[in-house]
Amino acid sequence: MQIKDSVANYDLQVQRAKNALDRSVIQYEQTKISVDKSLSDASTALEVAENSYNVSQTVTEQNLKKAKIDYDNTDVQLDSLETQLVTEKNNLSTIVDSVLNQVDLYLGVTQNYESFNDGYELLLGARDTKQKKETENLLKDLYNKKSELKAIVVDNPSSEDIQN
Repeated sequence: MQIKDSVANYDLQVQRAKNALDRSVIQYEQTKISVDKSLSDASTALEVAENSYNVSQTVTEQNLKKAKIDYDNTDVQLDSLETQLVTEKNNLSTIVDSVLNQVDLYLGVTQNYESFNDGYELLLGARDTKQKKETENLLKDLYNKKSELKAIVVDNPSSEDIQN
């Protein structure tokens, strides 16, 4: 009977070993499925990250191109404003020159026209000599302002230059 018990015991151990092997196979399959899923998830995450990177890089490149275009446009606008400012300064200078010459012609304040009005100079201030003197002083001030205007250099003007 001992042999029979030993054989039965061996059969039981063989059955246990088969059961353990079956459990190991099942656990192996589950582990394999889990690892495959993890690899698939990691691969998907990598693809998403690469796509996000590519999209981000494209957007950044487009933003950089737009910034360069905006910069160039602003530079062109500044050049245009500078040209306009020079033109306006020249126009103002022309107007001031015209006014100065005409008023000086009548009043004879500068050496250019001091003897030009000798025939009627006494009549200019006959009623109000104070007003004539004030007008002459204003004309001298305008000559000084003209010098200041010509001294303004319009080459990349600062915001203070433009406001003044």
